[in-house]
Amino acid sequence: MLQVDRTHLILCSADSRTAKRAYAWQRCAHAGRKDESIALSSCSWLIRRHERGRNVVIRDVQNARADVADVARALRARQTCALLAVPIFSTAGELAGSIVFEDCTKERSWRRWEIEIARTVARMAGYRLEQS
Repeated sequence: MLQVDRTHLILCSADSRTAKRAYAWQRCAHAGRKDESIALSSCSWLIRRHERGRNVVIRDVQNARADVADVARALRARQTCALLAVPIFSTAGELAGSIVFEDCTKERSWRRWEIEIARTVARMAGYRLEQS
């Protein structure tokens, strides 16, 4: 599986204005509380990409592009060096959440197979959410 320092399962609320961290695993400090609410307006760039079915891949948070400055600033505060976030969709095709993987030790070029594993896990999570 992926060698990462933090993993989060983030689920969108029914009103599509907030999300909750439904699951958090960490190897390093500063992972945050499990049930911490997240205002989706604060991560609108990520949500827009996810709604289009796109992954969010940030190889080097310290030198992130200007269009992700707000996201990069929040990640730096959490001591995140690299991030991979993949969307979770319901079987109806609606955005249900995101699985986020963070590396807090070094910048990272995410490999294609790592992204494919993350997308497979996200598809499985989407199916499971529909069953619960």
